[in-house]
Formats: sequence, C-alpha cells, structure tokens
Amino acid sequence: MRFKDEILDVPSGGTALAAGGLDEERRLSERTTKKSEEEGRTRKELRAVARELTALRYRLLGVVASLAPREDEVTAESDIDPRYDAVTEMRLAAQCVLRDNLEPAMASLRAAARFKPGEREEE
Repeated sequence: MRFKDEILDVPSGGTALAAGGLDEERRLSERTTKKSEEEGRTRKELRAVARELTALRYRLLGVVASLAPREDEVTAESDIDPRYDAVTEMRLAAQCVLRDNLEPAMASLRAAARFKPGEREEE
C-alpha cells in the first residue's frame, strides 16, 4: 500500500512525490488562489462601502450645517432646553448618527480592508 506523501523512484533515476501527493498539492494551491482572489474582492468591496459611507457622512454634515442652532444652545447637548424644537431634534439625531455609527463603521471597514493575518494594528 502506498501513502500519498510517499516518495517514488522514477525511471530516470530521480524521485517524485506519489500522484496522490501531487493532487493534494494542486488542490491546496487552487484553494489558496481562490481564497486570495476572494480576499481581494472582499477588500475592494469593503473599501467601496467605506467610500459610500464617507459620502453619506458629508451629506449628513451638510444637513447639520444647514440647520442653524437655537439661541439657547451654547456649546453642548447638555445646554439645550429640554423642550427643544423639531429642527434641534433633527440636528442632534444627525450628529449622533455621525458620531456613534457612521464614523466608527467607516473606521472598522477600513481597518478590516487593511488587515493582514499576523500583523497587529497600532492604536
């Protein structure tokens, strides 16, 4: 009985891996190539989504900038009268989405697209 990693004598006097070993090596190479291609496509797609989120971020920043603050707003959300109006609510909601969702999502997607196994991202 032969094993797939067994070395065989070749008539020319050299040696070669058994056919099973060559097939396994070829399959491994094909899987590695497919995985690498898939990884490349995924990185490209993550970068594209991050760019789309960046565009949405700028769009939301434009909305926020177009909404004038109320006179009673001084510096922070805590300065706002609890009975604020709809414009203030919309501006605050947009600012929260930017700060709490879009910006972290963009950073996470970009970091994932740059990730290489075995490398640690510096913070």
